[in-house]
Amino acid sequence: MPWLQPPPRMPALPAQASDDTMSNACWQGYHPPSPQEGNLMKDICFLEALAVLEALRHFSPLWAGPRRVVVHVDNANIEYGLHKGSICNPQTQVLFQAIFALCLWQHIDLIPICISSKANLPPSFLGTSGLSTAVTFLLWNGLATSTRARSTPVCSNFTTFASSRCCHPFLASETLLIEWVVAQHTTSKTYGSIKRDLTIIKSWHIDLGLSTVVFDSECLARVMWGLKRVVGDPLPITKLTLTLTLPLLRQLLCALPTVCPSRHNRQMFRAAFCLAFACFLCSGELTWEAQGTDNMLMVGSVSFATDKSFATVTILASKTDPFWQGATLTVPAVQLSTCAVSALNVVCRSWQSSAPLFILEGNRPFDRSSFVATLC
Repeated sequence: MPWLQPPPRMPALPAQASDDTMSNACWQGYHPPSPQEGNLMKDICFLEALAVLEALRHFSPLWAGPRRVVVHVDNANIEYGLHKGSICNPQTQVLFQAIFALCLWQHIDLIPICISSKANLPPSFLGTSGLSTAVTFLLWNGLATSTRARSTPVCSNFTTFASSRCCHPFLASETLLIEWVVAQHTTSKTYGSIKRDLTIIKSWHIDLGLSTVVFDSECLARVMWGLKRVVGDPLPITKLTLTLTLPLLRQLLCALPTVCPSRHNRQMFRAAFCLAFACFLCSGELTWEAQGTDNMLMVGSVSFATDKSFATVTILASKTDPFWQGATLTVPAVQLSTCAVSALNVVCRSWQSSAPLFILEGNRPFDRSSFVATLC
């Protein structure tokens, strides 16, 4: 079928085979022009599946005998579909059939793993470090994506400050760091915030392979001690938290009609609260901020037993799962108003498997702020 051929300018797929017949294929992502917004998710899934198929077609003739192939994809729906064996979109399903037929013919054990594009190595970082690609990749992934996202504004602020002093921010001098600390103090930043920001700047020096001796300067330490004596270092405020017990869950569900006028949203929050209680989940494993988020639960992530005696929920990623292996949780049905299985059934029966499991009215994200606001 000619329409299965790769689009023009599609980059080659790097692969590496080890002695124990483990082959790793990492697709670094082909970025086409933006399609119509209504078909965006469908086209992304199609192109991702096409990349997997073309990679297998390219490398499978080079392999002798059965192989276990790990393929890195940048789409949670594709990862779940490759595990499950099907996907809702008809065009993408045709590609899936070709993928599985090729795997069967070539005796390939396909292991899909979802890796966010946020974890990909930025070219600018690779060029600045002066190290090999393999070393730089491990260096970049030595910190979590969220940690790097929080560090970027701090380093931008420090770079701007250095430019105003006609200094180079990396490698930073002792005088530049001290003046920057004083400038941060004038903006009413706390001692703890400035200390954390210094740690971030030091971390960037480590990434760039620069000396960090300047951060052990006795003069800088004395300035920080003076800052602590002047502004103080208040103890963190302990927040009062309550364990989500069954009586408290019942109170939450009874209060939902009062705090949440939308019937649709009540169903979403009810299912989320019951699922969190049944499986000991935190808010970050249920909420999402934007479409395509790595840990976003889909309707297809939930499977029900034939007699509805239990359900299984596949958690794609969490903070306790750094290698993104995913986990399948079993949710038992109980004869109580807090039954998570019945609450999930209400949510799932009206939506396709590719739809988000939790989504607010008006296609608004089921974000953490809404979750916490309703919970509190």
